[in-house]
Parts: sequence; structure tokens; C-alpha cells
Amino acid sequence: MSFPKLSQKNSPAWIAIAGGAVICGLVLALAWMSVSREQAVTSRILAEKGTALIRSFEAGTRTGLRGGLGSRTRLQTLIEETAAQSDISFIAVTDSRGRILSHSKKSRSGQRFLSQEMLKELDPGPETKRRLLNLPEYGEVFVVYSTFSPYGGNVSGGKGPARGWGQRRGRGGMPGCPRPERDPPAGATDPQRCARFFGDPDFWSKEHFIFLGLDSTPYFRAKQQDIRRTLIISGALLVVGLACLLALFWAHRVKVTRRLLRNEEAVSSVVVSSLPLGVLILDAEDSVVLVNRAAGGILGLEDSGTGPQAEGDLPAPLRDVLKALETEDMIPERETILERDGASLPVSLSGSSASTRDGVRVGKVLLMRDLSRIKDLQARLREQEKLAAIGHLASGVAHEIRNPLSSIKGYAVYFRSRFPEGSSEEQAAQTLIREVDRLNHVVTELLEFSRPASIQPRPTQLGDLIRRSLELIEQDLVKKDIQTRLHPGPEDLRVSLDPDRFGQVFLNLFLNAVQAMSPKGVLEVEVLAEGEHEARIEVRDSGPGIPEENLNTVFNPYFTSKGSGTGLGLAIARKIVEAHGGAIHAENRPEGGAVFILSLPLKEQGASHDGATTHRG
Repeated sequence: MSFPKLSQKNSPAWIAIAGGAVICGLVLALAWMSVSREQAVTSRILAEKGTALIRSFEAGTRTGLRGGLGSRTRLQTLIEETAAQSDISFIAVTDSRGRILSHSKKSRSGQRFLSQEMLKELDPGPETKRRLLNLPEYGEVFVVYSTFSPYGGNVSGGKGPARGWGQRRGRGGMPGCPRPERDPPAGATDPQRCARFFGDPDFWSKEHFIFLGLDSTPYFRAKQQDIRRTLIISGALLVVGLACLLALFWAHRVKVTRRLLRNEEAVSSVVVSSLPLGVLILDAEDSVVLVNRAAGGILGLEDSGTGPQAEGDLPAPLRDVLKALETEDMIPERETILERDGASLPVSLSGSSASTRDGVRVGKVLLMRDLSRIKDLQARLREQEKLAAIGHLASGVAHEIRNPLSSIKGYAVYFRSRFPEGSSEEQAAQTLIREVDRLNHVVTELLEFSRPASIQPRPTQLGDLIRRSLELIEQDLVKKDIQTRLHPGPEDLRVSLDPDRFGQVFLNLFLNAVQAMSPKGVLEVEVLAEGEHEARIEVRDSGPGIPEENLNTVFNPYFTSKGSGTGLGLAIARKIVEAHGGAIHAENRPEGGAVFILSLPLKEQGASHDGATTHRG
């Protein structure tokens, strides 16, 4: 099986590649979306946890302030206790410049936590934010941060007063601070009054931030697990998708291959059936699986399709070849004779065994060829060669004989004139003259037969030519009281032939028929048009017919069954017919008598002088 070239558009290979690319793209996109979604979920959970801790820390700070536990020490203690949880890396409260006010590690107080640039980039605000930071002391830490407002108000860098606890709670203020209704300083707010709680008189006029560092190990562990799970699911989806795509591809290839096999089988069947060579195929069980048209014709099978089913049903010569194929891979061509319907048919047989690459025999192929036409051509060729040799010999002998014959005839005429009329000497001289003329006629026919047949064809109406030939033998017909029947065929039937030479053919055939018949016989001539390509002429007589053994030899030179004659008439007739591209043969009629059948080719048609359609060559 051959795969389609990738250069072919819309081929199964391109479809498979495109489908695989789409599946890979979809799987990668789904994997990326899954990982991103899991990261977002994990990040949101950690952020919510950090936000809750920040709000709890602010609430704890407020609770401590209400209980009168003020001082900065209390804030540090609260930060350290809150940061003692295992998943909290640090807690830091800084001012707006990044300086640490309180830290889960007390020793860090007063140090710088973040640079001004980093703090500006993080941009803390009232809303809680999150960021994964790489800090030198802690490594990668998930940091949740916002502004620090333990008093419950929002600070805006001193741009507006913040609500104090007394105002927020509705009554009173922070323990240890003067109540708002007791001598409040003009324009003073509760946060300003309680600034001493943090030991910084300007605390409430500044912006402060809180940073909560959470352990990022769960984040990265979840991330790795999500990536691993996503890769496993994506790989499984990819394998399943590619497997489905490959199954579709192979299903398409199987469909295409089956269609191609059906087409190839149809073409092969037409080619094998149309071969002029007979083909017979047997399978491994010696059952006949194929007999093409030519083989059926050689074996004489009917068109119904019934034929040999197994090797044993075949003729003996074919079985011999097939048996030899059991031990040999190939049998060269050999000639043999098939007996069919009481007739012998010369054929050539050859065969070969069909085997797989592993050497397992899966069948046999027998080839047969009808040699009857080839044998006929070979016989005619041998005959032509023989006639050519005879012709050369006859030409030389005839010229040598004619000269003495002329001298003999001259002396015979001279002696006849010297003897009295009616005397025995004069009769002897007359006999000599007749014999010389007969011998000269034989020599003339011999020369005629030995020369190449030169013809000058022209469109000729066969009926007219036959009538003229019958007129030439009218005396012979009247003498034996022979009746003639002429069927001239279509009036417009014209054949391209030499009327003078072909008239000699008709004359020889008619004379042979008259000589073969008894008195009161019938000579019948019929002209037929065989389709558009052939004219058929039949010359029938009511004589005794031709012996079966002489049917194939009546046209041989010097063959004759009569007491007189040279035996060259029919040989010359066949030579003239073949020079016109036709054929002639003899048969015996079932009702008695012989029939000579001539076939002449019809060529291009034209118009006659009277306007009728005519055949012309």
C-alpha cells in the first residue's frame, strides 16, 4: 500500500496533519486554561486568607486599645503571636516610606522593609492586594497587603480627618483618652487625641501599610499538582484524539483502497477479457476462477458462462501443462492439437505458477493461442514460395518452348499446303497444327500464372460483368441445355476491380461449372452486399460436387479432375481475386453440387452518372 503524497491538496495525510494540529492546539489551550484557572483559584484562596488575617489583626488591635492595653509593646506582641502560625512567614507594619514600625521579628523594627521604587510599584491601598515576591530573607513569598487602619477609619495622608472610636462607637472614646465632651481642644479629632497610644504624636496624620507574608509552598505544590494532573489529562486527551483521528484516517484509506481495488479489478477484467490471447486461471485448490473470451472461443465454450469448474474438466493437453506446473515455475510455449467438435485445432500452450513472496503457491495461469490462422498463413506462404519457384521455372521453359513451336507450326502449315486437300498427309499436317496451338495455349497459361497479377481497377457493376461473361459461354450452355439463374443484387452495387481480369475469373468458374454438370443442369449466380464493407458472389452448380479431400486442393496449380485441361484455371482465378484484396473458396451444397464463394472489399462510395449511389474503390 502506498500513502498519498503530502503535496496533494485535500489528501488524507494533509487532513490528518491539520486535524492533529487542531487537536494539539485545543489540548494545549485547555491545559493552559486549566493551569491558569487553578493558579487563580489558589491565589484567590490565599488572598482571602491573608485578607481575613489582616482584618483579624486590625480587630485585635482595636480590642486591645478598648481594653486599655495600650502601648506599642502590645502591638508588637499581637504581631508576634499572629505570625506564630506555621503558614505565616512574616507580618510587617510600615510607614509610607517603607520603614518598619512593627515586625514579626522584633529586631527588624526601624529597618527598611521595601525600597521606595518597590513600594510605589506595589501601590498599597484600602483594598487588599496580593503579589508573589522574591524577598532575600524569605525567598518566594505570597504577600497580601493593604493600608493599616486599626482605628476603623481610612487615612488619606492627612488630607481629611478620620473618624475616631468615640464617634464610631457612638459613645465615649478610647480608654485613657479624654472623652470628646470633656474640654476637647478646638479642631482636635479622636485619633489625634490618642496618638500617644503608639508613641508617635503624628501617627494618625500619616499613611501606614501592613504586609502579611504567607508560605508559598502550598501555592507551588498545588500549582505543580495541577500541572501534573493537567499534563496527564491533556496527554490522555491528546492520545485519544490522535487515536480517533488515526482511526478515521485509516478508515478513509481503507475506503479509498477498496475503491481503487474495485477500479483496478474492473480495468483488469476488461483488459484480460479483451486480450486476443486465451487466459485460464486456477486457484490453489485447482478450481477454475477465470476463463477469458479468447480462451472460451478456443475451448468452444458457450456464451452462457458455463465452463470447466476444475482442472479435471479441461482437455488432456491443458491438464498436462497444468500438471507440469506443480513442479516447475514456468512452462515455455509448446504447440499441440485440441480435438473440438470432431475437428482438430492447432494451439500453443504456456503456463506459469503464481506464488507469494514466501514461495507459497496460490494458483496457476495457463496461456493459449489459436494457431489455425497462423498455420493457414504459413501454408499459403509455403504455397506462394512454391508457386514463385514454379513461375520462375515456367517462365524460362515457356520462352524456350515457344520458339521451336513457332518453327514447327510454320513447317506444318507449309506441308499442309503441299498435300492435296483431304489426303492423309494433309490431315496429319492439320493435326500437327492443332496440337501446336494447344501446346501454345498451355504455355500461354503457364506464363500468365507465373507473371505478377497487374490490375487496373475501376468502379464496375457486378451484374453487368457477370452477364457479359455468361454471354461468352452461351454456346456451351445451349449445347448442354443448362439453365442460368442470375441474382445481380442491388443496382447501385459497384466494386473497384479490373473488369477484364475479373471477367477471366468468372469465365473460368462458369466453364468449370458447365463441364461438371450433366445436361439440363442449373447454373446459379447471386450477388450479395455483406454490410457496408464486403460484396459476396456465389457461383452454384447442380453437378456432383467436389470430393471432400479435394476441397482444399482445387486451387493448386495443375490440379484437375478432368481428362483434359491444364489445371491452372482455378489457380489463376484465385491469384486474380487475391490481387483485388478478396478471397475465394469452394464448398459442397447440402442439396448437391458445388458452390464457389468470392468475397470482395467495398470501398468508398460515390455517385454514378445517372445520380444513383454507387460503390467505388
